[in-house]
Amino acid sequence: MKLLLIITVLLLDVYCVGEQTGLLNGTYKGTRWGYYTILSNLLVIVYFFLALLNELFGIVPLVENAVVSFTVMMSIILTFMIFHFMLMKIMIREWKEGIGLNPYRLGNLGVHYICPILTLVYFFLFIDRSDLKVWQGVLWLLSPTVYLLYAALRAHLGYTFNARGDRWPYWFMNFDKLGFWKVIRNLLILMAGFGLLGLLIAYISIILR
Repeated sequence: MKLLLIITVLLLDVYCVGEQTGLLNGTYKGTRWGYYTILSNLLVIVYFFLALLNELFGIVPLVENAVVSFTVMMSIILTFMIFHFMLMKIMIREWKEGIGLNPYRLGNLGVHYICPILTLVYFFLFIDRSDLKVWQGVLWLLSPTVYLLYAALRAHLGYTFNARGDRWPYWFMNFDKLGFWKVIRNLLILMAGFGLLGLLIAYISIILR
């Protein structure tokens, strides 16, 4: 069961990231690597590849560490929540207006819904959480923090994401349009909210171990 889930997530996520970036259909766009969605799914791919090696050969025990697994799980859950609550409605509207891609294609559902949920299931079913502490539920915020620095560097270097010339990948962090303080407010609210969510999920995972 564990091995089957590892292989399923790994193969599905490789396909979906390939579809999302255009590598599978000849429409490759390098800008896709600037999105947190793609990078967090790439983290999942690396993690489950190492988990596969560990399951088969026992050579990467770090993937069994509760904090490591929790960090990967929360990083991809962030992708799910940001997309579902802040971006999905926009994508559906643009698709219906004929100016966006179909949000219900496997590639999109895979990176935003299926792989995050399967990663959550894997964490709760197969990771030993006996040493996990509630306070460690905020350590995963290192992942989005690193991403914010990466996005800022890309923007500083002049990379853009679309024909409008947006330097920022998501509307809630678009310094050019919203201004410095509004973006900082948005990011602080999100980081605080997801920090609390991390503590809650860590607590739940401890009491259910």
